[in-house]
Order: sequence, then C-alpha cells, then structure tokens
Amino acid sequence: MALSAAMTSLSDLAFANAPTTSAVDVLVGYAAGRLDPVAVAEACLARIHALNPMLNALCHVDADAALAAARASAMRWRQGAPCGPLDGVPVTIKDFFDVQGWSTRRGSRLLADAAPATADAPAVARLREAGAVLLGKTTTTEFGHKASGVSPLTGVTRNPLDPAWSSGGSSCGAAVATAAGLAPLNLGSDAAGSIRIPSAFCGIHGHKPSGGLVPAYPPSAFGHAAVLGPMTRTVADGRLMLRVMARPNGQRMAGDTQPSEARHLRLVAATGVNDCVARGEVLDRFEAGLATLAAAGARIERQDIRIDQLLPRFLSLWHVFVATAGRLIPDHDMDRMEPTMAAMIRQGRTIGAIEFNAATVFFAEVAAMLDGLIGEADALLLPTLPFGPFGAAEEHPGTPPAEGWLAWGQTCWLFNATMMPASSVPYARLADGRPLGLQVVGHRWSDARGWSDERVLAVAEIAARLLPFPGR
Repeated sequence: MALSAAMTSLSDLAFANAPTTSAVDVLVGYAAGRLDPVAVAEACLARIHALNPMLNALCHVDADAALAAARASAMRWRQGAPCGPLDGVPVTIKDFFDVQGWSTRRGSRLLADAAPATADAPAVARLREAGAVLLGKTTTTEFGHKASGVSPLTGVTRNPLDPAWSSGGSSCGAAVATAAGLAPLNLGSDAAGSIRIPSAFCGIHGHKPSGGLVPAYPPSAFGHAAVLGPMTRTVADGRLMLRVMARPNGQRMAGDTQPSEARHLRLVAATGVNDCVARGEVLDRFEAGLATLAAAGARIERQDIRIDQLLPRFLSLWHVFVATAGRLIPDHDMDRMEPTMAAMIRQGRTIGAIEFNAATVFFAEVAAMLDGLIGEADALLLPTLPFGPFGAAEEHPGTPPAEGWLAWGQTCWLFNATMMPASSVPYARLADGRPLGLQVVGHRWSDARGWSDERVLAVAEIAARLLPFPGR
C-alpha cells in the first residue's frame, strides 16, 4: 500500500474497528463464552498482516506458536479452568527481552544474526505463566539509546494516528501495536522516557513502574533507571499487566485502597522541568485539563520544578549507561552502529567513577526533594512532553540541541533517575490533531497509603475518565 493511501485509511483504523480494544473486556468475554481465544488471536494476526507492512511495529511474528497457545487457552476456558489472569490475552514483547526460541536483536545490525534465546526473561515468563498468548516482538531503536521511532535495523516505525508523525521511542513498536489494535497488551521498557514518550505520541497509556518493581534479567546496562512496563489502551489493562509482572508485589498492590473520584484527590501540578516547559497551545491544553480536574473536585497546588545542573548530571549517567551497553563492541564495529550511539559510547568511556558516583548521589538528593514537593498529595501532574510528535523520520522537534534528545526529554528521564513511578495518559490534541500526554508521577516505592504505583494508576484512571482522548 502506498504511504499516501495508508494515511487516508489509518484514520479509520487507529482506535477503531480493532479486534481487541481491552484485555479486561476480552477476559470478560472469555468467561461468558462470548469470545474465543483462537478467534481473538486470529483477529490480531490478521490485523498485523494487514497493517504491519505500513506501520512497521513488529519485527518478528510467530503465528504458529501464538495459535497453538490460543488453542490450549481455549480448551482451558471450555473446561472452566483458566491457568491465570491473562489466559488467552494476546501480548507483544519489545525486542529487548528474551523469549525462548526467538532472537533478541535490540534494534541493532550488530545483533541481526543473534541466536534464538534459550529461556524467557523473567517478565516474559510471568506473562506466559499467566496464560498470555505471545504474538511476536516489537521494534526498538538501537539499544534503546534515543527517543525517535527510527532504527538502523528495522527502519522507521510509523504512528497509526498519522504515518507522517513520529511514533516516539525507544518502545516505538509497542506503542504503535497498542494504538493500532495489533494486541491489547504490549511490553515496553523505559530508561529515560522510552515508554512514556511513544505513549504520548501515539495517544495510548504507558506506565513506567518504580525502579526495581518488575524483575529484569540479564540486568540492564542502564542500571537503576531502566524498568519494564505495560503499554495499553486503558489504565485498567496496564494495571492488570503490571500486577502479573510485578509478582509477588503485584498481589500485595491489589489490596491497597486507592482514590476513585477526583474529589478525593490532592495533586501538585507543574508545567515542566527547568526550561523544558509547556508553552502556547500545549500549555493551553494542560491548563484546560487541570481546570477540568479542579471542577470535578480535585485540589491542585502549583509548583515550579527548577533543578540546577540537572542535564549535565544526567548526561554523565546516560553516557556511562550507553557505554556499558556497548562495552563488548570492538572499535572496528563502531561504524556499523548509528553515529549517535557510537558517540555516546565514546563519551561514556571518558567518564570516571568519581563523576559517575557524584551524579548518582545528586539524583538521590533530587529524589528526596521531589518526594518532599509531592508531600501528602497523591501525585504530581505535568505534561509528558512540551510538544506533540514531530516528523516520522526525524530525531528532534526542531534544531537538534548540542546535548541531543536528552535536552528536550527532561520531563521524562527525571523520573527514571529518581526511580519514581510515572504514567502517561492521552488527554488532548493540538489543533492539527497531534496528541498530547498527561504525566502522573508518584512517590518512590510505598508509604502508609499503599504502593505508589497503584496510586499513580488510580490517579491516571481518574484523569483518563475525566479527560477522554479525542477520537478514541
């Protein structure tokens, strides 16, 4: 299909006519006998077959394995004995994580011929144990080092809201699979915004859990900043998926009592971080969203977030993270990588332990400051990004900053460096149709009121209900 034709047809396909719009609804349908796991899997595979050549969301599809798993699930449902909370629900996996029998290539030509994995990554194993039907793997940028939807291995992953717009990254394929209805549950990861940025660009919900909540193996080169999380159409689906992956804490989280109405909420709101703040039409949409929440009874306190030395300190961390990811890459292979990745590796190799440790201590202090800023409130609200998606093949919203994309991603990576949970909820569009995300951020870990991730998801669900995404 020509791209011009794709642009015309996708307006009818994104968020509409999808075979599975909600994992929760699919499970209700299974329990009632109205839906069949095989039919649902076949519908997802048919949609992938129809749309993936246009969108480039999946880099590997295993239809035979998916249908075999769906048939086994269908038998269990007929016997009234589902094996777990996701039995028969289709899922995709970001091509960062091992799935037994599938190669893990991490968006890099250097791993194009990687051998199939011999075991599932822990989060994948938990999804499979819960009965999920694994469809395939989704695209990512090279080693997840940037926030666009462009990979040297798989090319451009396109936004189903408009293929001319960026899908964001690095979990670009997972976001597109969610928005286009290729699967109801999609596993992404986030070390500096890689779940929330594409979620905002594609108009979906994405949750970055608290650092360490979801197990990861092998350990990420991006250290404490990197987490695995759900990318879904609804907050309820994200909660369901997170509880499965976060076991045993997922079961404990389910027992917490959380706010269900705006009149019970205390919120802190900021327009951005340092100079990375909403302006113009983006600010207008943000203020309108806050006004709607306040009219529904939420108490909102305004704050400015200004942190000296924030960007240079994070650059110290990030360059070391990227250098660690590339530690086994010989110099003669550097020219096979993206220039931005190679430059970050070289820069990271020059950073000493004292500078890296100073940055780590700095962000521990910043985390304590942000915890204090939220205080007794339920969450902090701010724009996920201060702009909508840029061009599909572009890397930046304008002239590339000297510091690269991290200069404009401060509203996202701040909460990786501080290990705080954060969700992006689609809530508005600009006049030209580009989507915007509202970010909901919580305290680290938990407090007397329960698990912070559950509270963030509760606030996100209230926001999604009161600020329905236009065109959904």
